[in-house]
Amino acid sequence: MTKYILHGGASSKKTPNNKNFYKEILDGLKDSVAILCIYFANDKSKWETKFKQEQERFTSASPALDINFIMASDEI
Repeated sequence: MTKYILHGGASSKKTPNNKNFYKEILDGLKDSVAILCIYFANDKSKWETKFKQEQERFTSASPALDINFIMASDEI
């Protein structure tokens, strides 16, 4: 199943809405899931930090779910 959820930004702030955002993304998914993280709009020097932060947020939203995180590359 493919699920698309768009967020306007500022998901790094610790707010109830952002916590619900991460939970909604994972809601209804079972077993294992792959999440593609795309940071092209950010400075490349920040990609790795953002990737680690996203991993922490998703994992805390659903600790029992097996999540395969993939960071998109700008290399062709």
